[in-house]
Amino acid sequence: MYVDLVRAYLPAYGSQARLAQALRVSQAFLSYLLATPGGRDQPWHKTLDLPKRELTEYLKQAKVPSTTRAREIANQLCTDRERRSVLMHYARLAQSRADAATAPAWLDLGTTNEAIIALGNIHAVALKSTDPEATRRAYRQVWAIGMGFDERIDPRQQVAAYVQVRMFLHDAASVLDRHDLALGHARRAVFALAMAPAPDVGLDRLRINALLAECVALNNLGLWRDALMLSRRAMSARGIGDEPDQWQRSFLEQQLTAFIGSPRIAIYEAENAADRACSLVPDSPVLQAGVTVRLARAHLARASARDLRNAGRLVSALERVIVSEASLTPLRRMQVLRAFIEHARATGDRTAEAHHRTQARDLAAAANLPHQRRLA
Repeated sequence: MYVDLVRAYLPAYGSQARLAQALRVSQAFLSYLLATPGGRDQPWHKTLDLPKRELTEYLKQAKVPSTTRAREIANQLCTDRERRSVLMHYARLAQSRADAATAPAWLDLGTTNEAIIALGNIHAVALKSTDPEATRRAYRQVWAIGMGFDERIDPRQQVAAYVQVRMFLHDAASVLDRHDLALGHARRAVFALAMAPAPDVGLDRLRINALLAECVALNNLGLWRDALMLSRRAMSARGIGDEPDQWQRSFLEQQLTAFIGSPRIAIYEAENAADRACSLVPDSPVLQAGVTVRLARAHLARASARDLRNAGRLVSALERVIVSEASLTPLRRMQVLRAFIEHARATGDRTAEAHHRTQARDLAAAANLPHQRRLA
């Protein structure tokens, strides 16, 4: 977590060379501090399958900055106190090799189940309501309530409940533009499921959802390569074929999002992923629109004459959807408006760009979607 967040914050700061200069260390030393055992091709959760002896050796290779050095890096990278606090939290956990979170007392099973049901009902409103005010209120409640008892659920004895709360908090953190926190919630869920006493088919759906949550957070943090690698790996997870319209489509969408941030990847890969995703939901214009938005933005990221023509065709299709589909949630509508903004900017239509940007900002303010407001 610590290394990945440094990598995510770094582009806004400038470069690793600039950070090394500010810290008065060599680039080689900074690279040493930010290296991970096995390199970037060894996703962190693959190590959870290692035998205990190999896991011990793996951990010995980890280079953890001292508290002083970690604080210096955080102070350079993060302009706000909250993000500095998050980075230092994960630095301390890396140094201790243990989860420092403690709870005064675990909630009993009955209390936990009641809380999960109540939180789930509120989250359903946040996720599905087409009313911006209802969306705003529900996400605020999900965050406040979830953060009030998430550390009081025993991740060993109540794995499913623990993971469900982490998923609710991940979604709220993503909407509230705190992707560093969202990644932490996703990975704690993945870790809790990996540490479950024995393989449990009943947990397969939660495990897939936790992997998807991690992909979403990685993409939102701009860690495109990591998100692409994880989404491809997740396509072979146990149970992924049980609800292909839900899970396979969602991971294909995350691959498309990673393609947007990786314009060097051939566009035919994005087109292939989009075709596969749309074929899984032939009767849902709303879900297909989510795929179309990502494919249009992937074309716009490449910006050749052919890509601009294809993006224009896809944007025209989205214009029909946004008019005809009253069931679009504020978040989905924001995603469509973002594609409109990017297309208008790419084609030099300043009037259309300003119009769609105003629509997006008004909607984001009404529904309290700071992440989408920042992107618009």
